[in-house]
Amino acid sequence: MSSRLPVEIDPYQLAAQNASLEGQLAVEKFKRFSSALATQVGQVRLSLLFYSTEDWECCVSGHCEADVQLVCQRCLVDFNYPLKAEIRLGFVGNESLVEKLPDGFEPYVFDARKKIHLIDLIEDELLLKLPMTPSHNGVAECDPEVVDYLAAGEAAVETDKQENPFAVLKTLQKL
Repeated sequence: MSSRLPVEIDPYQLAAQNASLEGQLAVEKFKRFSSALATQVGQVRLSLLFYSTEDWECCVSGHCEADVQLVCQRCLVDFNYPLKAEIRLGFVGNESLVEKLPDGFEPYVFDARKKIHLIDLIEDELLLKLPMTPSHNGVAECDPEVVDYLAAGEAAVETDKQENPFAVLKTLQKL
């Protein structure tokens, strides 16, 4: 087990050793992931096990998690969001091998002659776990001033409804 995580890994070498990696990486190191957050502070905790199976030469299983700040799209106030992503990947050298992966594994296509950046390996998994429209669990958790403002705006829209100017045409149609 390693608490200091490498920048680059050779998954085939790690699988041959049945190696595990555990540790933390700063959220700010994940450029695409951190740009979707309200703040780029915090740590991504990860635990990965590299291994081979009877069916496949190189696999990784594990998880990564982080407590991140998102912007509620209802009230535009930051809120804490606990994120956890399960990882179960099978490494393939080209796309023609994807269909041969055992059930339950997602493909990770890469050039086996090169090393993989550890951040690249888990960043997509983190991005997939972000909600499409982040919001508090309920309106009650949102900023009360914003909720009152939105409710007042909806009421004003309903009172501003005017009679349809073409409604008179319906009466003419009956003649």
